[in-house]
Amino acid sequence: DCCVAYPVWADDYGQIDGSFRWNFNDNLSLMLKVSNLTNEETVTKQQVTNAPDRLLLPTGNWYNDRRYTMELNLSY
Repeated sequence: DCCVAYPVWADDYGQIDGSFRWNFNDNLSLMLKVSNLTNEETVTKQQVTNAPDRLLLPTGNWYNDRRYTMELNLSY
């Protein structure tokens, strides 16, 4: 961090993504992709002391959105 010269820490984060593809024939397919199915939250904390216990205070919480993508592929 620029103000107190101590680091900002992020909590553990994980998300589940998935995709499905349907091949209708050799030339046509449809794909559906979903990112962040569980709509996980990112949490950060600011270190405010240099003591061994590293006092951490909350600085930010945000959601990275759930994203949907659909693709139609045609080859000839």
